[in-house]
Amino acid sequence: MLQNLSAELQLLIIAELHPVEIAHLQQTCRHFRDLVEAFSRTIWKHCLRRQSFESDVFWPTYKDLKEGSEFKRAATSATQFSKAHADAARRSEPIAAYRRFMRLPMDGDKFRDIYLVQGGRFVMVFGEKRVTMWEVVPPTEEGSEKLELNKILSKEVDHLQQVLATTIVDNQKIRALIVLEPKGSPLSIYQVLEVSFSETEGQFIATTSSRLVTSLDFIAVECLQFVDNAVLFFDEDEKITVFWDTARDKYASWKHEGNLPVLGIFVDNSYTHIFYVVPEGVVADEIPPLRPVVDGRPAVAAASSAVSTKSHKWLHKDAYYFDATNSTPNFVGPEVMAKTTRVPDPSSLYFQVREIVPSKEFVRLRAFKFAFDPKDPLQTVPQLVDTTRFEYPEEIDLQPVFRRPCEGSLATLWLDLADVVTQHFITIAPPIETPPGSDLPPQKTLPLVQFNPSLEFQSGPAWEWEPFYEFDPVSGKLLILHGFLSGEPSVELYDFL
Repeated sequence: MLQNLSAELQLLIIAELHPVEIAHLQQTCRHFRDLVEAFSRTIWKHCLRRQSFESDVFWPTYKDLKEGSEFKRAATSATQFSKAHADAARRSEPIAAYRRFMRLPMDGDKFRDIYLVQGGRFVMVFGEKRVTMWEVVPPTEEGSEKLELNKILSKEVDHLQQVLATTIVDNQKIRALIVLEPKGSPLSIYQVLEVSFSETEGQFIATTSSRLVTSLDFIAVECLQFVDNAVLFFDEDEKITVFWDTARDKYASWKHEGNLPVLGIFVDNSYTHIFYVVPEGVVADEIPPLRPVVDGRPAVAAASSAVSTKSHKWLHKDAYYFDATNSTPNFVGPEVMAKTTRVPDPSSLYFQVREIVPSKEFVRLRAFKFAFDPKDPLQTVPQLVDTTRFEYPEEIDLQPVFRRPCEGSLATLWLDLADVVTQHFITIAPPIETPPGSDLPPQKTLPLVQFNPSLEFQSGPAWEWEPFYEFDPVSGKLLILHGFLSGEPSVELYDFL
């Protein structure tokens, strides 16, 4: 049937297929094998572009690719990582990885954070005085394990203290929410740093937003979210919520009246309500009118309690063990779930919460559908749509530290902090799918796959900070940064492909 279509339509259809399906076509039909080989660059570039969008990959990662084989290699990297994970699970063995290392040249600057940009080609290093973007280059000497770094971009910043969040926007921009604390000032300054690649100039450029000055510290990761051109904050101690539209340079802040512990927050598609996920269900506040941000002047303080807003509350139909203790990593919001959910109702919002159960021999995740109608908010009910369990043979204390979408699945890096030597695990949860007409939510039981990094840094001298982790399943890379009390930070980069 497909062969009866025009060549143009055949190419469009093939390029929309999964890499495994394209390979199957090539193996089972000579016509399609010849077609894919003849238009290899077109097909694999389109396939890679689509996958990059689905997995939030930074598209300029691939700006220098030219040949069809290069696009194919990049387009199939996520599939290869998933296969390596599945093979390790089937053998009940740790997943294998090739280790390399690199040193970060700080040039006298104080290290603050590191970010492995989705795509695996670039890393951003955040220092107190400047932010530097590096291209990670394979070793020039055969047999060497030391990676080279090629400086792409450097931008000065004013006493950067912390990086609260990073994200990829439209596959073309890197956004980081940074906190600046000039010496002698009791205030915290929040700013959005954006990096993009200019086709006309042929180089990367960095810009910053205006400054939102506050007397509060928004440091709880689960209570912060990028939303298109806006940032959403929630201060658990002061119960202050901030919605900051960085594009229009306007914001709203108010005091959330709820007294329940908040597991996570998100916003509806029309930007009219903020939702607070609590152990019993979901609470919503209407967003008050936005006000202009005056750059350099205090904007958000405890005085936000003077702003009033309407609230709604919805309870779960069943009781779950959603403990707010150590809740930071236990919530996955709609911005990630949208990439890992295949359901017939794309207008609904989805979120996932880890359920704390008495047994420590498995992890249970609950995913909910939240179909919110601002015209009739009382009809909204959180609906359980998926339950996923990850089992392991012994009692360990797992904490998720990194999540990324990968080909529609959700890849997670877990740490067991209870042991003397930290254990590492990786899970891949398939997309959430609700069959039409099904009343019972699907239940899946999946394995934990162990990953054994080098023990050199764990048995070395004292550290100036705890290890930093960055995980990019699409390129099959895991970064671990650790630093001695003196010297440059040392980075290990593990390649699973």
